[in-house]
Amino acid sequence: MSEELLPIEPPQDPPVESPTENHTPEEMPWASELASLRSELSALREELAARQKADEINRRNASCSAGRAGTNTAPEYFSPEEVRAMSAHEVRENYQRIRASMKRWH
Repeated sequence: MSEELLPIEPPQDPPVESPTENHTPEEMPWASELASLRSELSALREELAARQKADEINRRNASCSAGRAGTNTAPEYFSPEEVRAMSAHEVRENYQRIRASMKRWH
């Protein structure tokens, strides 16, 4: 004897009445301010998402960057061409920075 099991559906929440439903504008002086705040919130969320995306792109770019341009300090990273042009002595002196630079070479 096999019994067919029927799917159990989760209970549904009762419909929520909108705070502006069935009311006149005179009864809700706060409705226009609420709409304005919702609009501002939406704009802020979009701005936040754009900034987060830009930050992620900047982090990705920084991980591949050879360092800041235009500084008068010793380079943080070397290009493959710079390393090829070094003498054996220069390679020994800069070995750790060369190894770090190699991680950024494509």
